[in-house]
Amino acid sequence: MSFTSFAAGHREGVELPDRDQGTAAAASEPDVASEPTVSLVAFPKGAAAGIFFHAVFEHLDFTGAHEESLELLVESLLARHGFDPCWLEPVCGLVRDIMVTPIPVADGTLCLGSVDQRDRIVEMEFFFPLSFVESKKVAGILARWSSRDAGTDLRAVAERLSFGGVRGMVRGFIDLVFRHDGKYYLADWKSNYLGTLPADYCRDRLADEMDNNLYHLQYLLYLVALNRYLEMRDPSYRYADHFGGVLYLFIRGMNAGRPGSGVFYEVPPEGLVRELTDCLIEHERELR
Repeated sequence: MSFTSFAAGHREGVELPDRDQGTAAAASEPDVASEPTVSLVAFPKGAAAGIFFHAVFEHLDFTGAHEESLELLVESLLARHGFDPCWLEPVCGLVRDIMVTPIPVADGTLCLGSVDQRDRIVEMEFFFPLSFVESKKVAGILARWSSRDAGTDLRAVAERLSFGGVRGMVRGFIDLVFRHDGKYYLADWKSNYLGTLPADYCRDRLADEMDNNLYHLQYLLYLVALNRYLEMRDPSYRYADHFGGVLYLFIRGMNAGRPGSGVFYEVPPEGLVRELTDCLIEHERELR
């Protein structure tokens, strides 16, 4: 099982790294012949674009984004993924802008450009043993927390869940886990095309996109795995003290001059994470 198969109602669906799965943009094939404009919102849409951008951020040294190595990286990846080399300058400009963009979090702001290679894991693959569970049980937990401390309307997510009883293993890939000022963050890169205007990437618009694609379910599954991993690896780790939050980074809307644009940020309540963990993970078979 994976987020993809849960979201698809238990139809077969394998989750792979470097995908923006389930998005409306993924239905459009990239037009590599398109003439680029100054704005990266015009970059070709589709799954191929998502794979390309994931590869850029996977191999990028965040602290060295202003060095010549960025051009060499982007140039090679454009060629590898079949995009016109005329996108080199716009893509490099976008990446550098993202690295210095102030990202609002609970304790202030952070910039990805300050995250050292030693403080991050990219494409973090995980497995955990899944208890026998039906969608009604998961939906019930989400619905209960929707009216409590959760900042997101989880009731809408609960109403869309529909899968029969399953048991086995859950597998997934987390785009980025990083540590900043003593706190851990879970981040996911999204290349979804939402429009050409800054307003298209505001909080309300991102909330709609998160709802439409069940991304709330995605990060909650990831967070169950990540939180359990951190508890097992670091006895001093405490969710309330050391988890900084979930970041969904819609790169087409991120801009250093508009802090918060293109950024969905949430800190799910610890109680919700605990309940989902108890519901989903079969502890007798738990893997380390």
